[in-house]
Amino acid sequence: MGGHRYRVVDVFTRHALEGNPLAVFPDASGLEDHTMQKIARELNLSETTFALKDKNAVDRAWLDLAGLRTLKKEQTEAVCVLVFTPTPEGAYSRTFAPEHGVAEDPATGSAAGPLAAYMMRHKLVSGASGTRFFSEQGAKMGRRGILYADIRGEQGSDGIDVGGYVTPVAEATMSI
Repeated sequence: MGGHRYRVVDVFTRHALEGNPLAVFPDASGLEDHTMQKIARELNLSETTFALKDKNAVDRAWLDLAGLRTLKKEQTEAVCVLVFTPTPEGAYSRTFAPEHGVAEDPATGSAAGPLAAYMMRHKLVSGASGTRFFSEQGAKMGRRGILYADIRGEQGSDGIDVGGYVTPVAEATMSI
């Protein structure tokens, strides 16, 4: 049985036990695909990241076509709801995806850029190049996170970069 070091970090926050918790395995060498899936289920976090250190590991990646077809069928239904209000810094938001087993997401990185674009389009925030937009999320559920979106080019014409802080919470070794 080998040991695999990992860390649990809270992202999009400067405070432990806030933001969005996720696990990071800095070296997933030697872990089979099915084992990584079992580890992710065992840790039961919204995300588990496995760093793959060689081309063979990257080549093992695959697209779950059955899962993709299922998601396409569900697109006619409300699969994710984002509720927000403008703030002087950007937005205060909440995201719900109960059909995907997520009652409420404490920090949704994939929503921060589109939210910034929507708010620029409707003139709720500045679309000037260099603007930094902040989205506060997770406060109601006790896991406050702050995401940011940096606007590149007028109205994001050169891109919108999304990010946030990362706060280490735990470091461990999993014996499998």
